[in-house]
Amino acid sequence: MFHSSNFLILISFIYCIDIQTELKGTKFTTLRALQQVLVDAVCDAGVDINLAVEYRHFSSKLAFVSGLGLRKSDMLVQNCQRMMSVVSTRQELLEKKLLGKCCYLNAAGFLRISDSSYDDSHRVEILDNTRIHPESYVKKTLVQKICSDAMLPANADDLAITEHNMKDPAMNIRACIKNSRKAIKERLKMIDGDDWCNVFSTGKRPTELPSVAVGEHEFDGREPMDELRLIDLDHYNGLLVREGQPSQLYEMNLIKEELRYPWLDLRPPLSAPTGADMFALQFGESDESLHPGMIISATVTNIGSDVWGDLRLEGGLRGSISRDEVSDNGCESIQDFLKVGDEIRAVVIKVDKMRFKVNVSMKESLLREPEWWWVQNRKIQQNMIDWCNETNPPRMDFDPCFDEQVAIQELIKLQADEDDKARAAASAEKAASSAPSTSRQSFIARPVYHPAFQNVDYAQAQRQLLEAGQGECIIRPSLSANKLTISWCMVDKLVKHIEVEERNKAAGEVVGSQLYIRGIDEPFSDLDEILANYISPMNDHVSAMLESKYFITGDVVDVEAELKRQKKPNPKKTTFGVLLDPQHPGYFALTWLPGLDMNKPFSKEYISVVPGGFKFRDIVYSTWRGPLQRFTEWLQSKMQSARQGGSGSASGSVSASNGDAPRRSRFSDSAGAMPAQPPAPEQPRANSRFSAY
Repeated sequence: MFHSSNFLILISFIYCIDIQTELKGTKFTTLRALQQVLVDAVCDAGVDINLAVEYRHFSSKLAFVSGLGLRKSDMLVQNCQRMMSVVSTRQELLEKKLLGKCCYLNAAGFLRISDSSYDDSHRVEILDNTRIHPESYVKKTLVQKICSDAMLPANADDLAITEHNMKDPAMNIRACIKNSRKAIKERLKMIDGDDWCNVFSTGKRPTELPSVAVGEHEFDGREPMDELRLIDLDHYNGLLVREGQPSQLYEMNLIKEELRYPWLDLRPPLSAPTGADMFALQFGESDESLHPGMIISATVTNIGSDVWGDLRLEGGLRGSISRDEVSDNGCESIQDFLKVGDEIRAVVIKVDKMRFKVNVSMKESLLREPEWWWVQNRKIQQNMIDWCNETNPPRMDFDPCFDEQVAIQELIKLQADEDDKARAAASAEKAASSAPSTSRQSFIARPVYHPAFQNVDYAQAQRQLLEAGQGECIIRPSLSANKLTISWCMVDKLVKHIEVEERNKAAGEVVGSQLYIRGIDEPFSDLDEILANYISPMNDHVSAMLESKYFITGDVVDVEAELKRQKKPNPKKTTFGVLLDPQHPGYFALTWLPGLDMNKPFSKEYISVVPGGFKFRDIVYSTWRGPLQRFTEWLQSKMQSARQGGSGSASGSVSASNGDAPRRSRFSDSAGAMPAQPPAPEQPRANSRFSAY
């Protein structure tokens, strides 16, 4: 048997199609598709943690459990073997710190503990062999409540109800599951038992189908006649909502179904993939990423005759070009225009998914047309007609109410923006290549297997994130062996670099078990927790501020001009707005024009984005309204003081409500502890004590 990392490599040598040996550059795409399928299958079936600890070949499945991976699954198995002979409850994984809190919340529902692990002292843990998450029966008591109500005798008086509630919840859970299994067996013996069972093979539960009529009375014969059938979950959820708790109806329905059908596999039967499916699996291409009208680069690999030539596209796809598509002026022999090894620029005219081939054209009349032209002429241009009619219903068969002209205008604008970004990136790359080289120490590469980690330097991370866009991040190595750097794209063209200090790094580990970010007191246990509890919340806060009515889009000069325009009708009015300062990523600049003099310089105060919200003068506010409300209150107090003849002025930086100068901190941290004035623009500093480059 093989380790999970080797398994994916070895399985890629299985030939799915006859021409797979001719396809170049598709192994990574195939591995990625196989990995996703394995993750889905393993999470559907679950993994018995005790079997994984005892048998090495079985532990490979752990790597595909949601929230784990190669490194975490290996550590989990080793720690379990060292610390205990058997895992008796899921909760032990958290209590004995075998998994971090974030990792435990993601993985616990897919880790099974079989019935053989139970004895009389561990009755409730029968739920550990279901897909019900421990949050529903350890932290909350939803499962216990559902089973207790289900097993309550009909027409019970107050005394019977009291005695029933005094019973051990584990007894009710066991009895409820046992009775449901018995009811299902009885249901299979009915005359339509086979039909009832076959419903599962369609990917649905029988309870999802409409009720059936038997005799004169209509009843839901699709549902097993167990105690769970009589529970009114809608009523119970209504009581919870009236008590101020969030609605939990969806969760309770899932619990009810899992108690009946633990680990029910609703995947439809395996069927042979179509040619289009194999095309997507092998190359990762879809109708959105590869279609007629796209400009591509290709290399000539063979000139078969005077009529056609073979090509190799950038992604490994095979291509073909005919003599009729070489020039608008006609061509007697393709060899007069092309030879083996030539790099050509062409436009896609046909995607043949059944033959794994792309037909292209080099005609200037087609090359100069933008993509929106192909959409607009899809009912005229023959290549587009053929492509649209390949599917049923046809591609681009828009609704009659769809405003196609408006959509095309948006597409033209989008393409123009993409062209501007491409030109800006090319200019930046040209400037970087022409800049004098400086002797800077290279980073220390690490064998970290994580989708967000890359062994790249400052410039490479900056360039990749400018192309990736808002919210993306790259975790990369630092100069120090005990530090990492997170490069986070706050918004388009604005990247912040955050230093992460590693502690408790055992010998042989590539990442420390405790990860500290300056300004955050509690350590993070792994990279996943940083992404979930640090980067993701900040992305949400940035999006919220960008959507606020006080945020003004544009550069500093444009925003200041807009604020002056707003102030001009009423010079006594203090206009302010929030903008992005390219010199200070990770911060929003609160800018205002004080006083009556329109020629005065603008005042600024910086609001930093932190996981908890927005940090403004050493106080963290959960929403963007907090800093702005405090600013307006300060501004009103200063203006009132000025009207009363005081010496205060509404100019300068925002200070405390009593008018004192803002307290300055010795340090500005990456989590947002910000002095009154912004820090110097972040540049690569090889000799800095806090450098992450």
